[in-house]
Amino acid sequence: MRTSKNIILVLLCIFYLQSCTLSPQHAIRNNDLDYVKNIQSSEVNLQILKMWTPLHYAIVQRKTVFVDILLDKGANPNTANQFGMNAFLAAVNTNQVEIAETLLESHGANVNHLNNKNVGAVELAVVQGNIEMLELLIKHNVDVNTVNVKNASPIALAVSKSNDKMLGMLIDAGGDVNRVGNNPTAMLINAAYGGNKEIVTLLINGGAKPNAANEYGRTALLAAVSMNQVEIVETLLESHGANVNHLNNKNVGAVELAVVQGNIEMLELLIKHNVDVNTVNVKNASPIALAVSKSNDKMLGMLIDAGGDVTYTNNNSAPLLTDAAYIGNKNLVVFFG
Repeated sequence: MRTSKNIILVLLCIFYLQSCTLSPQHAIRNNDLDYVKNIQSSEVNLQILKMWTPLHYAIVQRKTVFVDILLDKGANPNTANQFGMNAFLAAVNTNQVEIAETLLESHGANVNHLNNKNVGAVELAVVQGNIEMLELLIKHNVDVNTVNVKNASPIALAVSKSNDKMLGMLIDAGGDVNRVGNNPTAMLINAAYGGNKEIVTLLINGGAKPNAANEYGRTALLAAVSMNQVEIVETLLESHGANVNHLNNKNVGAVELAVVQGNIEMLELLIKHNVDVNTVNVKNASPIALAVSKSNDKMLGMLIDAGGDVTYTNNNSAPLLTDAAYIGNKNLVVFFG
């Protein structure tokens, strides 16, 4: 049975190769302008084995002269191949804005056509980072809330590419940050990790919740603190109501992350916003204990001045003074003297 199928496939391939030598596609490939000018109406949308139409092929080959001739003869930009790709999507995918515009405005191209993987023109434009193409599609009322078979939307793709310009355009065109396939919490956390203030602001203004946590209890604020993104943290706290005292699933909060990073500026910002400096994580370690373990007398002083309790014990249940003495940092010892 398998042998029979293989034979059929071989015969189909041979037929296809032979047909190509007698087809408009072959003429386009060989720049045979006379052949294409004289093709019959029955050949204009010819597909061999459900492959590319002549128009699709001419667009992929970037042969504008042949594109114009085929359109004048009535080529259909919406005829799709076995993968659901058509001439219009080919123009978008190859960044040919003028051709895409012609197909939309003069030849009835379907701006919302999706291929077999639910990928449409707007997703292709975002992947290519083509602002001009996206503007054209939005002008023609493209659906910006499509979701492909991998459950990714154009908005999610714009965020993954840190393209705040496109993200803003998509949201302005009706893009729903909270639509299925977007995962606004994950997008916001990733934007905070990357330090992209514009994307963080766009997502929150578009409906993402600044205090939403992922499965690990991590929020955008904790993500930003862990990556030393001071400007993002400041934006989240001062403009979007982020909870400065949120703890993740291991009872780790922003102040502990700042101490671990040794980020003085971050700790100053958190203290300014009245962060609780006496949290204790699941290993029974407090920010003060961590500052001692890192021999960071500057941070230790800041924590104590902010109300830090030096009677807390570290994760080994040893007195902090003993730890400070063991480390040999006189400045640390002074705080417990």
